[in-house]
Amino acid sequence: RDAEAIAVDAERGEVLLVSKKRQPPELFVLPLHPPTVQVLTARPQGTLYGMPGLDEDTDTSGRTPLARQVTAASVSPDRRRLAVMTYRHLLLYERREGQDWANAVTGTPVVHDLPWLPQAEALGWSADGEALYATGEFMPAPLYRILP
Repeated sequence: RDAEAIAVDAERGEVLLVSKKRQPPELFVLPLHPPTVQVLTARPQGTLYGMPGLDEDTDTSGRTPLARQVTAASVSPDRRRLAVMTYRHLLLYERREGQDWANAVTGTPVVHDLPWLPQAEALGWSADGEALYATGEFMPAPLYRILP
């Protein structure tokens, strides 16, 4: 599929993939440590709820078609939050104890507007889980602190 957003939940032993161009975005899960060497096929586990819509009449940036594309994802160090970034928004999904990520992303995310971050396609939490950082695939690649 068209996934650029990849996150790892090492404790659950899962690799999470989020589709980029599908609306709503789809979540795929693969085992982090498959039992044998084999070709694995990621299958959709569900869709992400709460992707903000954009009003093309008010978006004068010319970036409306790209704005909802998912470019990065990261699991928080405490494994309770999944951050999903688009070119315009940061979505934070909460996972309850014992809940899998497929069910967690069906809940309403906390949504933060982002400034336009050209080619921002990398996302990661600080070690203490208090801050979230983004950077891109261009040179030089500034590091943006996008939370708190």
